[in-house]
Amino acid sequence: MRMLAHGREGRQGANSSRHRISGPAPAGRDLIDQAFGAHMHNERRLLDTLSPEEAAQLETSPTAWPARIEPPRPEA
Repeated sequence: MRMLAHGREGRQGANSSRHRISGPAPAGRDLIDQAFGAHMHNERRLLDTLSPEEAAQLETSPTAWPARIEPPRPEA
């Protein structure tokens, strides 16, 4: 009951009665959904200010930049 009072709910884990799995309660999930929707709306608003060329640059920047500063990962 304490978890639910704090916006979380839990259930017993499959492998052990001492193991609990917790996550947001329904009201918490609704809040997460609202925040995500607001974030996506704001992201779209910001991206709409860019030219098509600038938007295309943004698509490659998140992968190009780390590739330049991080050492290559060894192959498994």
